[in-house]
Amino acid sequence: MRELRVLSCIISSAGIKLGCQPVPLQIERIEGQVHITATTTDHTRVMMGTSRVVGILMMVCCLVCVAAQTQLLTEYNSGEKIDLKFEEVHKVLRDGFPLGREYNVRVRLADHQSILGITSWRLTTLSDLVNGAQQTHFTTSALSIDQAEIDFEADLTGVYSAFLTATNGSDYILGIGYAILNKTDMESRLAWVGSDYDPSSSSIRVWPGKMSEVKIGKESCKKEDAPCYYISASLPEHIPRCLDVIQEKAYTVLQCDDIISNYQESLGTSLITVSDGNMTINVKFTSTPARIEAAVFDPKDPTQLLSPKGYHCPVIKEPRDLEPSTDSQPWTSCKIPLKDTKDRHRFMVLVVALDDEGYVYESRMEVYDDTPPKDDNVGVIVGSVVGGICGLAIIVAIVVYFFRDKEAKKAKRSTKKKEGGGGGSTRSTAAYQPAPISDPITTTTTTTTQPQQHEQEEA
Repeated sequence: MRELRVLSCIISSAGIKLGCQPVPLQIERIEGQVHITATTTDHTRVMMGTSRVVGILMMVCCLVCVAAQTQLLTEYNSGEKIDLKFEEVHKVLRDGFPLGREYNVRVRLADHQSILGITSWRLTTLSDLVNGAQQTHFTTSALSIDQAEIDFEADLTGVYSAFLTATNGSDYILGIGYAILNKTDMESRLAWVGSDYDPSSSSIRVWPGKMSEVKIGKESCKKEDAPCYYISASLPEHIPRCLDVIQEKAYTVLQCDDIISNYQESLGTSLITVSDGNMTINVKFTSTPARIEAAVFDPKDPTQLLSPKGYHCPVIKEPRDLEPSTDSQPWTSCKIPLKDTKDRHRFMVLVVALDDEGYVYESRMEVYDDTPPKDDNVGVIVGSVVGGICGLAIIVAIVVYFFRDKEAKKAKRSTKKKEGGGGGSTRSTAAYQPAPISDPITTTTTTTTQPQQHEQEEA
């Protein structure tokens, strides 16, 4: 075993040496592998390689990371900068990434002294040396001298600690904070499904990941029961999953995952059939899912889930009787057994598509209903039909009656005209209409001609 002491110097961005500090290294070769141990004021990490060359390269990486960390630790321990105390670190959704594959890191600080001259914040994350030395910087503009909540477009994968620095326009450090973080990703996956979030009624899928349970309001989804579906319920909008991370100075930092994937609707309308206690679901997704889940439930009581535990709906070949897709995206079909379907004819069906990382990237809520008509409903329908026919018959009879009456009156007027003859006879007929006798025509003629003869005699 060899022990070296490497001088780690603090260099400013302007290239000025601010100070140096020795960093002890222990190097030993065991069964062809080079083991390097770097000891700093806060952590000890071991590097291993399979050859001398790999060991040397890893040692160089180790020295670079140790030097960077030592520089920030010196600034942090100097007591000359404004102390920035971490209280919480959150993973939150980033605009433009509705599923949360890429996210923002939100740092919340305790109340601190006003930082005069601040122009920007810098988050420096340090990855575990066993997995490779890595130091990453994320910068964002400062909003105020008393700002206590800062968002970074950062990534916490494999990160075991982080520094936060407040700098001025010359990149001079005005304030600094440090926190130990839990490098293990919780891998929890939450997503709004079926519809967008609504405080009065929403549906969510919960996967605890490496956590023993996730609490959703008054409910709790345990790891052994996952995934969990909460359907058409009043749910909180924010469901953080948090761990307390103990710090060197005997206080804790709350490290949380706040990400809930936004609702993303699937393409088109689902085609659903039920036969022999099995439900076949045909649906279109924008891409082929790694897994399909179906939560089938009673619409009158969403807590009555009829899907088997796990909700897995295995993909099957496209049914022969399914109409061909009219667009470029083919139908995806799956079949799931149902429980307690006796005397049930109406279901709500929540279809969920997951990618290979366990994110819900599409979902859809559908209604299946094959309720047969009841006997009393049949009587009502028959009565309605008979009543409609009778009503139609009455209307037709009324129309025929008025039509015939109109024709009769027309014929009567025509007969009177024929009986009256010329213009003089028309006037006489209108003035006097005698009662009918055996020969009405002769009588009418006699009545109209007598006044004419009398006029001739007087002439």
